[in-house]
Amino acid sequence: GGVVGLTTALLLAFADLSLTITLIDSQPPQATWQEGSIPPWDIRTSAITRFTQRIWQDVGVWPLMAERRIAPYSNMLVCDAGGFGELHFTAAEIGEPDLGHIIENSVLLSSLWTAVQQQEAITLMVPTQLNRIEQSTNGKVLLTDKNGDIVSTQLLIGADGANSWVRQQLDIVCDKKSYKQAAVIATVATEKTHDFIAWQRFLTKGPLAFLPLSDAKAASIVWTQSIEEAPQFCAQTKEQQALALKKASDGRFGEVRCLNTPRYFPLTRQHVRQYVKPGIALVGDAAHVMHPLAGQGVNVGIKDAWVLTEEIKRMLTLSRQPLGNYWALRRYERHRRAEVTEMLGLVGGLNTLFKSSSSLVRTLRSVGMSCVNDTAFLKSWLMKQALGV
Repeated sequence: GGVVGLTTALLLAFADLSLTITLIDSQPPQATWQEGSIPPWDIRTSAITRFTQRIWQDVGVWPLMAERRIAPYSNMLVCDAGGFGELHFTAAEIGEPDLGHIIENSVLLSSLWTAVQQQEAITLMVPTQLNRIEQSTNGKVLLTDKNGDIVSTQLLIGADGANSWVRQQLDIVCDKKSYKQAAVIATVATEKTHDFIAWQRFLTKGPLAFLPLSDAKAASIVWTQSIEEAPQFCAQTKEQQALALKKASDGRFGEVRCLNTPRYFPLTRQHVRQYVKPGIALVGDAAHVMHPLAGQGVNVGIKDAWVLTEEIKRMLTLSRQPLGNYWALRRYERHRRAEVTEMLGLVGGLNTLFKSSSSLVRTLRSVGMSCVNDTAFLKSWLMKQALGV
């Protein structure tokens, strides 16, 4: 019932494979959207790439999001507080209308739920509490709920988040490593307009990002701090938080004040050793969790859903294999493991690089950022990679 799970269900419904899809969640949707009203800002937001946007266009959900509240950004500015390096990306350089969108999770979830409810191929079992998974000898996967009722399926897709119950029930090993950091999130009002620029400043203990919202003087912040400092910041008075944010942003946005109570989440790196088993596949955070500094978490999960759907199409049409065939599912695993491993390494490496207090490292990374900023083809390549085009 989250963003990745709902998207997976919609992709399968639109795959023209005459599939019967059942979506199971222990809770009804938490995000609602009252049409005709202006709801308060959701503290949780996601940076959405062009690749993800196109997938949502294909399944008819993007117009629902656009009708509600989305914020395109046409520029991205990355600067190093510990040096002189700076990167400035613009959509015009690659002939794109924007570099992505910042969208509140309430908009994502409410739009996806609306779209899912319109699909006859999708049956909703919400709320339903499962208590057992069994793999039968005939290739079926049996799901038993707390009332003893059984659902039988040829393919179970676990899209149930970082603490995946499906993963735990199937004894799939997940390697975890703490970054010893936490992400502080909040919605802020700024004295100066953000001009629809996604702005990120690398501080010694972690990056601070101001992500533009649809109001020119409202932004979503993600501030990576040490695991000790994050709860301290969240416990401060609004005045203390405002001063800290103004200092950390080097006064770029003028006075800054939190519009909601900041929250923090410990950051970990997670990656499963198996994406699939016979009749079973994991997608999204159930399979991998990465540092938020590149803003790719949701998009990588959506890519999982798309690749898995493409492999299911191939499985049922070209290969003529039964749904849930292990060797067919392994193609999905090989494809995604390679890309996700690369992304985890890149994001982790950047985090380590910018945390360094070495004067030599600071100088080298500033020179490197300046060189990239002055090299048109490299900047273009990086922007297209980030957009997924």
